[in-house]
Amino acid sequence: MTISPKLSVPVIRAMKPSDAVAVAELAFKSMNPVITSAFKDKKEEGIKLLAQHYRKNPENIFVLTEGLDIIGAIKIVLQNNKDSISIGFRELIKHLGLLKGIRAGLLLAPWDEYAPKTHEAFVEFLNVDPEWLNSGAVDLLLDKCKAIAQEHSKKFLSIFTESQDFRTLGRFEKWGFSDYKKSTSFLAKLLGGPYKWRKLVAPVSNDPITIKEMVLQKVQIVKQLWVDRKEEFIFATKLATGLTAVPIIAGSFAYYRGYYLAAYGWVLVVLAHLIGVAMVYKEIEFGRIALSTAVVLESGNMVLRALATLSWTDRTWLLILASINLYIAYVMLFSQTYQNDMRETAPLEKPKPIENFWK
Repeated sequence: MTISPKLSVPVIRAMKPSDAVAVAELAFKSMNPVITSAFKDKKEEGIKLLAQHYRKNPENIFVLTEGLDIIGAIKIVLQNNKDSISIGFRELIKHLGLLKGIRAGLLLAPWDEYAPKTHEAFVEFLNVDPEWLNSGAVDLLLDKCKAIAQEHSKKFLSIFTESQDFRTLGRFEKWGFSDYKKSTSFLAKLLGGPYKWRKLVAPVSNDPITIKEMVLQKVQIVKQLWVDRKEEFIFATKLATGLTAVPIIAGSFAYYRGYYLAAYGWVLVVLAHLIGVAMVYKEIEFGRIALSTAVVLESGNMVLRALATLSWTDRTWLLILASINLYIAYVMLFSQTYQNDMRETAPLEKPKPIENFWK
């Protein structure tokens, strides 16, 4: 076991913009599994991106200092201040390259988008210098989060840890956390990142959550979500309907004409489109790019099939569907709503009619 130095004058304070680089470096030094797996060999670029992100969004990040050195950092997320701000795919691709940028974005997105429940205070990250791990630094930072959670009338803290990281798990259990549930991410496994996680919870209030409170909490969350994002729900529904209608019609025609393999292929296209719509709705820029590319490629495939077929019936419906697909691609590429990573900066708008495109 590593012998850690003793804390003499520990101070926990809110992070300042000038601390951003040190906090970013600490994420790598502490071997934060999410950060190290996302950036891998791009450590310098990762520190630069994280520092820029922390500098812009310092809210609810606290640092633990010993003298002049920052030896720990923690971020607590409350439901009423969840800003859903993350490092965008554009920035990741710009600094890491296309493939590595997309990979990093997909690994980081689930953690950036996690929204705590009404009675929950979520610890987004807890990074401590390895030399100070056994000095009580972890307990001090968690005590700070507990105090903040109590101030906001929260009833429990939550944090995620890797399923196989038993040393960290034991440290959290000693503080008061217990197992809540296990989860596995197929996408993270596919991308070579940590994919088995445990969600741990710790009570911060003496009042237990009743079943009635849990039900009312769920109802309130749904109501608030509908109030806050009603227009986006409607927009996403229309988008999903438009995108899935084309492959559903195409698949039905293909099945009717006896092209069974093609029909099964269109079923997969429908599923891919729905996944893309979900990514767009969650404000992931890669979803828009992937959907637009897929729709254009599908249109090209339809045109080629129309030119190759000898049946005017097949040729007619393929060209009609290809035209509809191209219009959908135009809307997604040129509508201002889709040209921003964050919907807060681009309120939902009705796309301009195709006639305006020719003016």
